[in-house]
Amino acid sequence: MSHKKPIGNTVRSWLAIAPMVFIAQISFCQEPSEGDQPIRPPQLPSEFAEPLNDEQDTIKTVSESIVGAEIDGNTSLESISEAVVDLAGEANTDLPSLEAPSTKILNENTPEWVKNGLVLGEDHRLAISSSLFPDREQCAEDLKSRLMNEVRSYLDKHVLELTNSAQLPELTQEYVESHWVVANRVFDNVQDRASGTYHQLWMELRISSEQLEVVRGWEKSQIRETRTKQVGVLGGLGIAAITVFSGLIGVLARREKAKLKK
Repeated sequence: MSHKKPIGNTVRSWLAIAPMVFIAQISFCQEPSEGDQPIRPPQLPSEFAEPLNDEQDTIKTVSESIVGAEIDGNTSLESISEAVVDLAGEANTDLPSLEAPSTKILNENTPEWVKNGLVLGEDHRLAISSSLFPDREQCAEDLKSRLMNEVRSYLDKHVLELTNSAQLPELTQEYVESHWVVANRVFDNVQDRASGTYHQLWMELRISSEQLEVVRGWEKSQIRETRTKQVGVLGGLGIAAITVFSGLIGVLARREKAKLKK
């Protein structure tokens, strides 16, 4: 009997503290509320911090140059991410766009037809730009090389329904330049930057309702030609099959006649 009393006391002690332990575990596992402050690891004083090696020092220097501020142990990941996203957004402003030219790289003298980009109505109008170059002649060469890619992309998205522009032999750069490019409608977007003066040339294309019908006529002709070729191929295969079958029947008939004569 003397051994049962300590055991009973121990059990009662555990039963008494068990609810407190359970509550403490729940409180520890709960997510912090909006008013709670996140728990940060303690920061060592600078005199006790380990010196950075060359690789770590290089990474820190590059990171600070991107973020634009000094990075220490209290710098949050969110602030670094926001700074990188902002920097990427600024870098993307140099990329010309077909349907929505970025207003961030256009100056106050930009005409409305450039700002409008792509306009779909009875007539279609679109503005096409070159990349930024320090030399205007480079811009002109780049704009000419980009012309057909932009035109084909526009036709595939907004005009053609049953085929694609790559299958239209009538669509050539000479035709586009003579029928769709608006004469004397060029805008030089001059950009003064720390590294120098840059140019970006813009041209306007106008595809009238008559020209849209011409393009759709090309599409219909291409569809008819494709179907005609398919029918011709199937017809040729059918004729070849009939010829082979007729030849086999003739060979079998001659063999039967030879057997009857014997």
